[in-house]
Amino acid sequence: MTLSALSAVSLCLVACAFASAAEPATRPLSDYVLDYDTKLDPSLQSKLESIDTALREQFSMTTEQTAVGVLDLKT
Repeated sequence: MTLSALSAVSLCLVACAFASAAEPATRPLSDYVLDYDTKLDPSLQSKLESIDTALREQFSMTTEQTAVGVLDLKT
């Protein structure tokens, strides 16, 4: 399985775990900002880090070989 596939699986798992009724975004995607100052959801962050750690261990990958992020388009 490639890194892209692993990332997609990870994000899908996280998205599925937190999915609710789909609602369209209320503002253009270009208005969203995701950077080091963006407020985190502590529960989601913890679960995402757990998935990332498990996949890196399973496939013997380092933190330099992976990158994961989530942008909540609802809130």
